[in-house]
Amino acid sequence: MIQDWTSDRASAPVEIVLLMPVIFLVVVFTVALGRLVGVRSEIGYAARAGARAAAAFNGGDATAEAERAIRAALADRHVSCSALVIDVDTSAFAPGGHVAVTVKCDVALSDVALLPLPGRSHQQATAVEVVDQIRGSAV
Repeated sequence: MIQDWTSDRASAPVEIVLLMPVIFLVVVFTVALGRLVGVRSEIGYAARAGARAAAAFNGGDATAEAERAIRAALADRHVSCSALVIDVDTSAFAPGGHVAVTVKCDVALSDVALLPLPGRSHQQATAVEVVDQIRGSAV
């Protein structure tokens, strides 16, 4: 009996086996990107929390309160920054003015992705909050 090599009967399992690593890498890459976007969102949340906390205090306490709120927000969200830079701009801090907070965070890609990827991702977020006309006071 002569075997017909032109038959496609057994090619589907072979194709699936060959495509599985590619499909797996696409899924892992998609999940890693989604988690990276999630970390960016968490850093934005921390910046907004810091700006709200700073706007509620006087000029002397605003920077310390913003830093405390940012660190607490990042810890609550399980975001670990290898390099965390917090910049609180109180130059327009007065009733009716504003306070701006910038958070810069370097996140290890191995913390974000499912695989131990090398390298870091620099994430940054800025938030501006208006100082309350009644409660806010400059020192």
